[in-house]
Amino acid sequence: MMVCMQDSEPGPCQGYFNRWYFESSKLMCLPFVFGGCRGNRNNFLTAEECNEACGVVRGKLLALYTLENNVISIGHS
Repeated sequence: MMVCMQDSEPGPCQGYFNRWYFESSKLMCLPFVFGGCRGNRNNFLTAEECNEACGVVRGKLLALYTLENNVISIGHS
């Protein structure tokens, strides 16, 4: 699911379309404004579509994170 690892990309056009993208650093779908052209595939019409497409990625990333002393680390200590 490399789509879900891409940054949000509003594109160069001047439209104003409310969309959703998966923010991999926060492990959640967030809203953004899409300009209407170009951009990338991390661009969903609804939060539900975003969660459906990227939920597997979220689960895999959560499995890699551990919380120790209020610090998130990746991998093993």
